[in-house]
Amino acid sequence: DSVMTTSPIRLAVVGAGNQCSNALMPAFAFLPQFELVAVCDLDSARAAQNASRFGAKAYYTDVTALLAKEAPEACLVV
Repeated sequence: DSVMTTSPIRLAVVGAGNQCSNALMPAFAFLPQFELVAVCDLDSARAAQNASRFGAKAYYTDVTALLAKEAPEACLVV
């Protein structure tokens, strides 16, 4: 039996309100199949805080810019 190794799925989160910050994003630490690459929220301070807190290297206030620059494989829209 061979074991297939794959790279984590590049994930972006759009919308970083209370539900996302307190319930969804903390779970990413237990999901190694995902790599959080960016967080987007209209509130730039909240986007920056969640990116830092959950390990994303980038944050945005404009989803179009996030998609263009980060090219995530998946987006969680909250």
